[in-house]
Amino acid sequence: YGAEQIVGGDSTLILPGLIDAHTHPAQHLLRGYIVEELPMIWSRILMPYESTLTPDDVFLSTQLACLEMLRAGITTFADAGSIHPDAVCAAVEAMGVRALVTFSGADQGELIPETMRFPTARVVGEIERLYRSWHGKANGRITVAGSIRQLMVASPDLVREMSALTKDYHIPLHMHLAEHRAEIEHCLKHYHCRPVEYLANIGVLGDHIIAAHAVLLSDREIRLLADYGVNVVHCPIANLTSHGIPKVTQIKAAGCNIAIGTDGTAGYRADLFEVTRVLYLVSRAFHGLPVHDVTPLKAAELLQMITTNPAVACKMLFTGSIEIGKEADLILLSVDNVNLTPLVHLEKSAFLYLTPLAITHVIVQGKLLIKNGDLLVADEHELLRKGRDAQRAILRRAGLA
Repeated sequence: YGAEQIVGGDSTLILPGLIDAHTHPAQHLLRGYIVEELPMIWSRILMPYESTLTPDDVFLSTQLACLEMLRAGITTFADAGSIHPDAVCAAVEAMGVRALVTFSGADQGELIPETMRFPTARVVGEIERLYRSWHGKANGRITVAGSIRQLMVASPDLVREMSALTKDYHIPLHMHLAEHRAEIEHCLKHYHCRPVEYLANIGVLGDHIIAAHAVLLSDREIRLLADYGVNVVHCPIANLTSHGIPKVTQIKAAGCNIAIGTDGTAGYRADLFEVTRVLYLVSRAFHGLPVHDVTPLKAAELLQMITTNPAVACKMLFTGSIEIGKEADLILLSVDNVNLTPLVHLEKSAFLYLTPLAITHVIVQGKLLIKNGDLLVADEHELLRKGRDAQRAILRRAGLA
């Protein structure tokens, strides 16, 4: 093929587009509000907030989240689910990114507003409808997933039916798992076992599951996750604020596919370089230093956790690496800046120094979305203005202003 245009130059580093394996784009307009709030934020603040959102709110929120992701080199994200997934899909289509999108799967419990709980058949039906409407759309950039929002708000029937549906459709099942102490207490009270054990007992564990957070795991649960090929997504910065430190080296040694997520932009930036550094430093301090191991996680492994590994988890094997036959999801970074020059052992050390400021170009499916630092798919200043106005109105409506 001949080149239509040439981008980059001698001082350019090319990486696969990054993949955020667990995020909440519908919560973007809440950013700043949950700082220093006590657990459980999701039932006390996040769910009541989400329940007030309109489709237009979610569309704008997702656009803004996509804008920040693109600026940070994230070309693909896995949405944890909202009650307006069509708006998420429409924003993904408009912004040119790639995404795993789902409906928020909840059919029981008082921990979330009534407007976010639906009969079991309705929840399963929403995934079927979303699949028919959006799976493979936006030139193949949208993949639909199943969802269990949290075991505390999902009945055993919903968990079983959602698992069966996603297996039939060969799509992922995205769920929060082993995230909260209350979740473990719920499973012990109602099912007389821990969360992962419960999923094994009802026959739903498998490599179709994306298990987000996965912090509060027993040794037996880690073995079960590995035995069934469950994909584990750690959200290091979000976990440190309220969940704890995952047993990442033990999970890695067991053989699980591990990816990394930001957990959304309401609580922190969409900066996978920074999030990955936190996991590197925490694992080194918590798991490495006590046994005098300075490399419990290596640089190559960390890069895989934000590229190839999440591509496997999301069943998007056409992206995540730079190879012949894969789609051209790429980011170009200038090494001609103070963070990266001078620098030796680039392949091992670059992730410690990389920041979104080094990104010059972002490409998805061979199409430039950012060129020489300029956003090509939307009016950035207008999006930011709309975001400021919308945030004030939504917070008032949600009773949070």
